Amino acid sequence: LRKGYIVNPSEAANSIKDAVNQARKATGLNIKRAFVSIGGAGLQGVRSKGSVLVSRADHEISENDQKRSISQSEAQLNRSSSSYLLNREILHIFPISYKIDGELVMGEPVGMKGEKLETETLLITYPSQHLSNLIKSMELAGITIEDAMAKPWAMSHTLLNRQEKEVGSLLINIGGDTSTIIVFEEGVPISSEVFPFGSNHITYDIARGFQVPLQEAEELKLSYDSDYSIK
Repeated sequence: LRKGYIVNPSEAANSIKDAVNQARKATGLNIKRAFVSIGGAGLQGVRSKGSVLVSRADHEISENDQKRSISQSEAQLNRSSSSYLLNREILHIFPISYKIDGELVMGEPVGMKGEKLETETLLITYPSQHLSNLIKSMELAGITIEDAMAKPWAMSHTLLNRQEKEVGSLLINIGGDTSTIIVFEEGVPISSEVFPFGSNHITYDIARGFQVPLQEAEELKLSYDSDYSIK
C-alpha cells in the first residue's frame, strides 16, 4: 500500500490471505465472502444538487420523484464537471436536504405537494483503477466481495450511535499515511474528506527532530502515548 492505494495486487493478496487465515484460526469460520471498506487519498466527498418537476397531476410527491431528483444530482455533477466522474466510481449517494418549490422541508418529501422537488446530495467517489486493484487483490486471495463501502461510512456504523449522528459528530480515523473524516448532522453524512497525513508523519517528525532512526522514533512515539495514557 502507498497512501492507502494498492500498488501491488499480488502482494496485497498475500497479506489478505494471512489476515483471513488468522481470522479463521480465531473464529473457526471458513471465510469466503467479505464486505470491504475503502480508504486512501483518492476517496472524495462532493456535494451536488438535482431538481425535477413533480410527475403526478395532483402534485403529490412520490418515491419515484424522490429517486429521480437524487439521480439528477449525479447527472448535474457530470454536467458541471464533465471529467470528474470519468475515472471515478460512485460508492454512495446520501441525500442531505430537500426543497419543494424553493422551500426547505424537514424530513422526507414523499407525500407532500408541490411542483418542483430539489435535492442536495453528498456523493462519495473513488478512483476506478484503484477500486479495480482492490477487487483484483481480493479475488487473488480467494475472497468474493459482497459489497464495497467508504471506510469512514463503515466505521460510523461501529463507532457512532444514532443520537450522536443526530446532534452532530465528526469522526476521524488517523491511519499510517492518511487521515479520514466524516461529518454527520441531523443523522446524515454531510461531508467526507481524506487528508494526506497520518501517524507515520509523526514518526518522521520525531526522527528528524531528535536525529534518531525511524524505528527508534516509532518506539518513542508509542512509549509517550503509553505514559500519557497512564497519567
